[in-house]
Amino acid sequence: MTFKRLLAKQCDHPDTPQRRHTLMGHTLDVIISAQALVDMVGENCLKATGLQSYCSTEDFCKTVVTGAALHDLGKAADSFQLAVRDQRKQALRHEWISAWLPLTCPAISTWLFEEWEEKFRTASISAALGHHLKAKRGECPQLRSGEQTKTLVLCRHEDFVETSQAITKNLSLRQLPKSENIEIDLLADSPLSSLQDWMRKISINDEDKRFIALVKALVIAADVAGSANAEKGIDLQKWITSVLTHTCKKEDYKGIWDSKSHETMRPFQESLSKANQSDVYLVRAGCGSGKTAGAYLWAAQCAVGRKLFFCYPTTGTATEGYKDYVFDFVSSGDNPRFAQLIHSRSEVDLENILPADSEDDSDDSIR
Repeated sequence: MTFKRLLAKQCDHPDTPQRRHTLMGHTLDVIISAQALVDMVGENCLKATGLQSYCSTEDFCKTVVTGAALHDLGKAADSFQLAVRDQRKQALRHEWISAWLPLTCPAISTWLFEEWEEKFRTASISAALGHHLKAKRGECPQLRSGEQTKTLVLCRHEDFVETSQAITKNLSLRQLPKSENIEIDLLADSPLSSLQDWMRKISINDEDKRFIALVKALVIAADVAGSANAEKGIDLQKWITSVLTHTCKKEDYKGIWDSKSHETMRPFQESLSKANQSDVYLVRAGCGSGKTAGAYLWAAQCAVGRKLFFCYPTTGTATEGYKDYVFDFVSSGDNPRFAQLIHSRSEVDLENILPADSEDDSDDSIR
């Protein structure tokens, strides 16, 4: 079967898709997102994971962006193109094909990873392999019974060639030589076994594991940002930069404390208010004793210029925490910054929090 266009996303008109639905369009969106993410948080990510001496920010950026470029190349397979058009199951997941290609095709490996240190190559391929969290160490996924036993990676297709050219330009690579379509015999070639053998044989230490996890996290984030915001016609680089530069000031945290607390600090709260940039504080105190309020005091010392996430054990307690500590502060009109309640039914809970006369302008007041 022939395909007029190579798709990365399902769409209503596969022969005349919008840019964001195409393999090239989506790949470029994710590359742009990955570059913006690393530019904004790359140095802090390496510092937070203790990897400053493991690699330079430049090598980290190169590894993440290359993982982003590679992550969906497997969608050029005819099996994925059939699946995205006709809702068929793939015998071999597209991200496994993405990882399989540089491991078995010398031209693609040289194109993406020429003169790379092995630890960076391993991290990029691992990020592509695991960006949907379906590949687990020690397990070998099975082919779906009754499905195709062969798949063809359409390297000669005009869209694949244009995608590779766009990757070459954005990553400053040597041009990928034109090649024939690559047939994968799912039985004779045993691609899943090949991937699993590679996963078992790579030699990684604790720092390698942390680095691979970090690269994978940023590739996943870039994929999500590139997929979600491309649909809205947003300038991805500007949007990511804007979101990541929106951080809290000391007055924000202190303001929440001042608005909720009218009593003298308890000893543990005073200790938190004088925190010395510690990564972890364990507070053991009774219910209603002010642990959350104390956490805002800690944040005023340790989370200035950063984003703060409060995690609760249930959606109900998350809503109550938002209502009790944040809602009045951010909806008062005195503070231009905002906080969000994030869980599966947050929109419904926010409607219950809002007074009846505020429903019409809820978006402006709290989001």
